[in-house]
Amino acid sequence: MRSSLMRSVAGVLRADKSRYASMLTSEMGKPIVEAEAEVEKCAWTAAWFAENAERLLADEPVDSTGTESYVRFQPLGVVLAVMPWNFPFWQAFRAGLPALSAGNVMLLKHSSNVPQSALAIEEVFREAGVPEGVFQTLLIGSAAVERIIADHRVAGITLTGSDKAGSLVAEAAGKALKKTVLELGGSDPFIVLADADVNAAAGVACRARNQNNGQSCIAAKRFIVEEAVAEEFEQRFTSAVAALKVGNPMDRANQVGPLARGDLVDELERQVNESVRLGARPVIGGKRIEGAGFYFEPTVLTNVRPGMPAYHEETFGPVAAVIRVKDAEDALRVANDTDFGLGSNLWTGDTDAGKKLAERIEAGLVFINGMVASDARLPFGGVKRSGYGRELSEQGVHEHPDGLGRTGQGRRSEGVAAFPRRVSLSTDRLLLEPVGISHVEGIHAAVVDSRPELLPWMPWAREPTPEGTLALARRDEAAWRDDRVFHFAVVDRTSGAVLGVAGLNREGADAAELHYWIRSDHAGRGLTTEAGRALVGWARDVLRVDRLTLWAGRENHASRRVAEKLGFVHLGPLDWRPEGGLGDFEAEGYELRFSS
Repeated sequence: MRSSLMRSVAGVLRADKSRYASMLTSEMGKPIVEAEAEVEKCAWTAAWFAENAERLLADEPVDSTGTESYVRFQPLGVVLAVMPWNFPFWQAFRAGLPALSAGNVMLLKHSSNVPQSALAIEEVFREAGVPEGVFQTLLIGSAAVERIIADHRVAGITLTGSDKAGSLVAEAAGKALKKTVLELGGSDPFIVLADADVNAAAGVACRARNQNNGQSCIAAKRFIVEEAVAEEFEQRFTSAVAALKVGNPMDRANQVGPLARGDLVDELERQVNESVRLGARPVIGGKRIEGAGFYFEPTVLTNVRPGMPAYHEETFGPVAAVIRVKDAEDALRVANDTDFGLGSNLWTGDTDAGKKLAERIEAGLVFINGMVASDARLPFGGVKRSGYGRELSEQGVHEHPDGLGRTGQGRRSEGVAAFPRRVSLSTDRLLLEPVGISHVEGIHAAVVDSRPELLPWMPWAREPTPEGTLALARRDEAAWRDDRVFHFAVVDRTSGAVLGVAGLNREGADAAELHYWIRSDHAGRGLTTEAGRALVGWARDVLRVDRLTLWAGRENHASRRVAEKLGFVHLGPLDWRPEGGLGDFEAEGYELRFSS
């Protein structure tokens, strides 16, 4: 099912590529040709995950002392994505596609200056048929992020942004003990050795620095050139930069548009002016372009040395810093003389020697004789203050599932954890929260959770123990072992009250039946008609199960009346007793079948 949804995402993107591209350009100023390429890249990546995610998430056999051992990748749950403005579609899809392919759901907090793009991304997933709530855009400010991270329903966080933003998010996530993936800034080196094809290197250098108006984490920023070819490189590089056409990004002839905001121009101007004051030489450009729009001249600075902003800081705009070095060892020293470590380029005529040198470059990506780019087939991410974790490829799709070990020893396995494959299913009235499941000796399976507010689920609920609250028992051991049954706490969105426990029995890829245990007192009223209708709609329209079964205590007359009013058929009393000393539960069952 997920693969078909990813194919649909690719189709939706391609069908409306022109509209989406124009939206990107109008919101943050990237050239329209690059905007179209960004939308197409998102579509291509969606199609790639459609073809490959199932293979990447397959169980991995492990040779151990067990009769059979393997690693299974289960979804983590709700993932919060905090994304920047510079690639409004690509950054969000780069994080979202592997996370959703792995069965997670995503909340997107996008940059506040690209709200149209943020809403359009949710629109793409919705039009592709992704169930309601599986991908949601939140139009909120940065101040709200910490509170969302702390919410117990959020299981993981991925952020692309500055190292400062990454530190704040990592701190908040650390307090909540939640996993993070951080893709932060970069001051990427572009090394040109004496044996390189200087003409080819200079041409690629111009594109690598000025793509996306110079506003890219993986854009080359520091051009480290061996002295023997430095003069030739500077001349060719400057000529290529001088030929760039700057202007209205909607004009397909223009290659460089405005920066996204006025403060970005101010910061770039400060970095250039301070570097020039300290001895850097602006061979071309170096100033803001007066008039309408946030334009800055494509700039080449030479004679850049340590102590200058252009040497140490990330310059987020069309400004290139050229640094001369004595030899390859000196080039490596300068390349690593930075707090960042995202991408890097190495140009040489000796590829074998280049591979050895690349192993010593402190960066997440090294491209030899080419331009750094993200690709669904390659892991993407950095080291040092450029972050940690990986996006895309096999490594990216494994970031947000939990890798859970399974071992058979000729008897039932203990300590196994299972979580629902879709945890964000909700309606305006009802919210689902995943419930931890643990095998307990003497009981076929039990819901275990230490949160005290979940105690009243069942009449036999016990007081909290070190192992958690033993709240529910069921008899279908085979389904438990096959991971076909998943449990949710069903919460009233308005009051926050836990209304009951839902057990979803899956057959293959589809939900077949839903069993719902009604909290015994249900806030003293039993199951209300309003909540009952919401439950029926959720089961029929969201989960799309074949049948819904309600179980309520025999004395819960209010729930019985609601079940009958909504067309449920009375099944009679529950025909089993839980084992393990949990006590008896006298319940009545009510079933509602849905037509296919």
